[in-house]
Amino acid sequence: MNTIPVPKNLRNEKDLVVVPRSHYERLLETSNRCEEEDREWREFSMKNFLRSYGPSDSIYDSL
Repeated sequence: MNTIPVPKNLRNEKDLVVVPRSHYERLLETSNRCEEEDREWREFSMKNFLRSYGPSDSIYDSL
């Protein structure tokens, strides 16, 4: 069995988790991919969906 010393500042924390490195790296990749997709969706929606139109816009001419 391996012994790992835990620093004192982490001993008081209640959210310390030990996982294999391969799982941690996969989790990071997934997290980065999700953040990138969220950013792309936000940019797309700001350009296409969240535009407010006013009476001076040409969209009102067609009505």
